[in-house]
This record gives sequence, C-alpha cells and structure tokens, in this order.
Amino acid sequence: SDFLLIFNPKYYRLGKTGRIRMNNRLNLHLSQKLQIITYEDLFAIIDELINLSISPNNQDDIDHLKNRRVRSVGELLQILIRIAFQKIRYKLGKNDNHNDPRQIKNVTEFNVIQSTLREFYGSSQLSQYLDETNPLS
Repeated sequence: SDFLLIFNPKYYRLGKTGRIRMNNRLNLHLSQKLQIITYEDLFAIIDELINLSISPNNQDDIDHLKNRRVRSVGELLQILIRIAFQKIRYKLGKNDNHNDPRQIKNVTEFNVIQSTLREFYGSSQLSQYLDETNPLS
C-alpha cells in the first residue's frame, strides 16, 4: 500500500540532518545512521500532535530562521540529477524488450541529463538572481 512506501529507503529518506532534527524535536534517541522513518517516529509524531492540540503554547514559528535550511549548489544539482536518473529508469522499465539493440540505441538518445543540467544553469533560482538588472542603474 502507499502507506508502507514511507518505510522504503529508496522512496523516502530523512538524511542525516532530518534525523538529527527529528530526534531533537521529538526527544528521540535513535542512531543518526538510521535515516528512514520508523514506527517509533510515527508514534512520537502523533504524541507531539496531541500535545500541540492540548496546549498550543509550544508552536513553532515557520518563518523563524532556525526552521530554515540553505541548500548548497551541489545539493540542488544532486537532487535534479537524481530525478533525471529516475526518469531514465522509468523509461527503461517501460520498454519490455531489453535485448533489442534498437532499444539500447534509444537509451543513448535520452538527453534527460543534458536537459536537466541546461535547466538548472539556465532557469534555477541562482541563475535568475544573477540575471536580474539593477533598477537603480
């Protein structure tokens, strides 16, 4: 079922930072190497939601800087490359005939990674920031 996908590390992974923040927020003592959601996490989340509904004094301010994280250029690029490889895997899985040489040729014609890099450097938030003109000049 769809609910079980959150326990699959290929589908959803917290990462090191996510595990540290979840442990701190929910007062858990799980290993930082465990980067998937566990049942203990779910029970702690439900417990925290119940506590928030009872006493709304402990609410987080979503606009506070401690709740923000700046992603590096490499991390943004890594996310887009991962999505590109998932698209390639989907296209390969869609083709039933893997032994046909014409199908293998079509794999090399995928310009998914090239278009991903072009999109990143051409239309990402960083390149848009550099392309803005100064209204005072």
